[in-house]
Amino acid sequence: MASVQLGNGFAILGGWRSAMQFWDAARYDEQQFGYIRSSTYAFHIWKGVGDALAYGVGFVPYVGVAVNTGWTAFNVSGEVNKVQEGMRWLDNEQ
Repeated sequence: MASVQLGNGFAILGGWRSAMQFWDAARYDEQQFGYIRSSTYAFHIWKGVGDALAYGVGFVPYVGVAVNTGWTAFNVSGEVNKVQEGMRWLDNEQ
C-alpha cells in the first residue's frame, strides 16, 4: 500500500537525520569538552527509540504517514536542539 511505503519513507528519512544530528553533537562535545556528554547520549537514545517506533507505526495505513510526517518535521527542525539543551542538567555542568 502506498501510504505504508510513504510512512516508512518518512521514518527512514527521520532516522537518517537523527544519525546525522548525533554525529554533529558528538563532534561538538569532543571539540568543546573532550568527551561526549551524558545528555547527548540520553537524548539520542531517546530519539533512536522514537525512530524505531515511528518506523513500526509506518505500517499502519494512513496513521503512519501522519505520525512520521510529524516526527520527521521534528527531527529536521530547530526544536531538536531546544529539547537537547533542556536535558543538560544530566551533565551537572552548572
